[in-house]
Amino acid sequence: MDDAPRSLKCPGCGAPLRDDGVSASITCSYCNTRFFISGERAKREHDRLTAQIAAAKKAWDIRITQAQLPALVDWVRALFLGGVGAIAVMLIVVVLLAVTQLGSDDTIGIAMGASFWISFLLLAMHVFKRDARKRKTAAVALTIERDEALRPLREKLAELDQQGNAGVLAG
Repeated sequence: MDDAPRSLKCPGCGAPLRDDGVSASITCSYCNTRFFISGERAKREHDRLTAQIAAAKKAWDIRITQAQLPALVDWVRALFLGGVGAIAVMLIVVVLLAVTQLGSDDTIGIAMGASFWISFLLLAMHVFKRDARKRKTAAVALTIERDEALRPLREKLAELDQQGNAGVLAG
């Protein structure tokens, strides 16, 4: 059977090789030549690595998606800073109208309301867009981290895919 542990000799140097019956490859401890085990075991190793990469990628993709979603704190920050900024702008408009003595009390009231809501919306949008840029930056960083974390698994998979028949030990 393909999975049975067995002792083999290295075709390169003749040293004994120990096959554990599980790994898809054996490395000679004397000449460091790597040999791949042919048969069903290599296919199972390939399938295992493919499933492991898919599961890890799915977990990373969830983290990346969550990093991009606006949190409640983003909304609260945008509304709070937008409100504080709007009050400041409204007070400036009121002081300017009072100092210059332009318009009546109705004009000042309309100017206060208009300046408050316009500045509130503009400032809240600015804060929310700034937070969105931070979320996008975090998502890009997580994507890079994901790719680095999956690189060893992808390299092992590519190694299995490229093995062909060269350096393969037959059972």
